[in-house]
Amino acid sequence: MNSTIKRVLIYLLSILIIFVVIELLSLYINNTFIFPSVKKILTAFFDVIKDYKTYLYIGNTILNLLISLVISFILGMILGVLGGLFKYVRVFLKPWITILRSIPLASCIVIIMIIAGLNKTPYFVCSIMVMPIIYEGFCEGIINIDKSLMDFWRLNSKINLLVLTKVHFPLIINSIKLSFISAIGIGIKVVIMAEFLAGVKNTLGEAIILYSDLIAYDYVWAYSIIMILIVIIIENLPYLIAYLYRYLRDKIASKTIYY
Repeated sequence: MNSTIKRVLIYLLSILIIFVVIELLSLYINNTFIFPSVKKILTAFFDVIKDYKTYLYIGNTILNLLISLVISFILGMILGVLGGLFKYVRVFLKPWITILRSIPLASCIVIIMIIAGLNKTPYFVCSIMVMPIIYEGFCEGIINIDKSLMDFWRLNSKINLLVLTKVHFPLIINSIKLSFISAIGIGIKVVIMAEFLAGVKNTLGEAIILYSDLIAYDYVWAYSIIMILIVIIIENLPYLIAYLYRYLRDKIASKTIYY
């Protein structure tokens, strides 16, 4: 059996087990208002995806997430590169990164809402939570580059933008990729939590407020499934783009050879 098919089957089996666990918990708790059954959750899910407002909520939340990720990525990359290249910059930034990583969301979100305004709260909150992850991805990646390679490049050229893009970044691409995937997973949760607490209009956070107030937890779970699907799609988007690129390249190449 093809290894790709095996991975897909194992992935689907894992999802099936998740549904079984949810169903068992629903039976154990025996209160469909608090913990609805899988059938009720799926019924609510299909109701939700048929509602045009859902796509407005999804679009606004994804926009908030993308803006937050761009801000976090730019700041994290600049500081991470400086921290990775220069020891004293890394030492200087350590207390700041420690504070950002450990600060409780509840203690800062009210201040952010007052200073930034409700609609911009998700950007600031998500950036605060995600930027340290991006920073550490770049910083640790550069620190862990093979010293012999770095000594070779130091002998032949000084640190500049060309060396960073042609030498450093390709060597730390896996570290950047892992940190970015982690940032997406945390980012979507933080953005929706900020939307929920700030009451940002026409977002997934507002949808959760609405159905929580109505004690319709099957719909809250339905929106949770949508959030999980968003994370899965965004995480796998680079792989999908790369696959499509290789597929189209091979198709074009085969047609050229045939011609």
